[in-house]
Amino acid sequence: IDGCVQKLVHIMNQYNDFVGGDAPLAKKPDAIKILDAWAGREAQSAEREAQSAKHRLYHPA
Repeated sequence: IDGCVQKLVHIMNQYNDFVGGDAPLAKKPDAIKILDAWAGREAQSAEREAQSAKHRLYHPA
């Protein structure tokens, strides 16, 4: 899956260069919309994991 993500990031970077910066979501190709959504979910998941780890640190079982 890492190869797929790298390819999508490459496409997104090329597209952003082509349009001169960060384009509105509606104008982005589907692959970029998918990558943006995936990145958002990953960030939320990482935040939840960090909160959970902090909770375990301060409230050991």
